[in-house]
Amino acid sequence: MIATDHAPHSAQEKSRGLEKSAMGIVGLETAFAELYTNLVRRGELTLERLVELLCVSPGRRFGIGTSLAVGAPADLAAFELETPYQINPDDFLSLGKSTPFAGDTVYGRCRMTMVNGRIVWQENLTEKIVLEDGAEYPGVGFGYRCDRVCEIVFNTSMVGYQEIVSDPSNTYQMVVMTYPLIGNYGIADDDFETKTPTLGGLVVRE
Repeated sequence: MIATDHAPHSAQEKSRGLEKSAMGIVGLETAFAELYTNLVRRGELTLERLVELLCVSPGRRFGIGTSLAVGAPADLAAFELETPYQINPDDFLSLGKSTPFAGDTVYGRCRMTMVNGRIVWQENLTEKIVLEDGAEYPGVGFGYRCDRVCEIVFNTSMVGYQEIVSDPSNTYQMVVMTYPLIGNYGIADDDFETKTPTLGGLVVRE
């Protein structure tokens, strides 16, 4: 297996020198491209072996993901392998920008991600919030796509996002999370308020 340690530290946290800076870099956004460029294109690994190490073996080991088969819900990422691009931390979706690979010319740009058969991220896919006064706020869309009229509310919690998303009292409300990092500790079956969330929308910074 090949694993990455995605550590989205801010520029401030990484500007204190080697001894005092937070450990870790942004690994997720560069992993496939760097491995494909430096191992597959140089003949060290086949593409099939790289996919096995990054996806198939971890899925089998931890019991996650789905098989790529007709009728099965698609959990996949789509990469474009032929066009080179230069790694630019300013283009990262993560708030963390620290990477030793800045400026590298690589192949294997991610174009789309699907979870359970739905597109949750796609390159150049933008959504926007339009307020009653006409003000517009664009952002990157993820999850289920639809147009929705909602009341916008905010929540200052640093934990408990699973309960907030599944809380029936938030039905048809768009919840803006003020804590910047959401989703960093996963979910648990026992923490759902309802198994069929009716939240109107969720706005997060990362």
